[in-house]
Amino acid sequence: MTLTDSEGAFDGASRAFVRAVDEPATPRSREPCSTEVPEPNMRASLTTGVESSAMKTAALTLFLIPLLLAGCASSPPDDPNAPNVTVHLDQYEMAPGAFQFGGSVNVRFAMSITNATKDPVKLNRVEIRTVGSGAYTIPTTSTPMNIDLGPGEAKTMTLSLWGRSRGGQLAAQEPVSIRGLAYLTGPKGTFLRLFTEYITPQ
Repeated sequence: MTLTDSEGAFDGASRAFVRAVDEPATPRSREPCSTEVPEPNMRASLTTGVESSAMKTAALTLFLIPLLLAGCASSPPDDPNAPNVTVHLDQYEMAPGAFQFGGSVNVRFAMSITNATKDPVKLNRVEIRTVGSGAYTIPTTSTPMNIDLGPGEAKTMTLSLWGRSRGGQLAAQEPVSIRGLAYLTGPKGTFLRLFTEYITPQ
């Protein structure tokens, strides 16, 4: 190769380099970024949330059913077709300030029972307990009675029960809710009578 040929080759290479520098570069296209959550993941998240809520509901149901059954078992239903017998409870007057001090307290009641039927009935047993808070509370207490009532007859008897006073000047004046259950026997067998009293301490 002669000197002239070398100069020609160098000059061609230089022109190609200059042309490559002068030409603008072709911009590369960019794909838009997607902000959407893939559908399979979204469905999995929703499915997991629904399953978790269903499991919580099932667990709560299993927890409440025994409580409801226990409540029904502890309070036998009153028979609307049973003989027309009514039971009423009144508290005897207590000593002043009897419920202002917390502790055990003896509460006396006058329990009256009326047989408004044409058949004789017999009161076998009575259960008394308080419901909720009040000046005093009485746990479920069962007392044998064995009282005969003729047709249209009414009787009143004294019932003495032990309870517990809450104590305090304000609590001593709170009304007391008492729920009772009488077990009786009539011409067609045994039956129950429920009764509720709201008593204001004296």
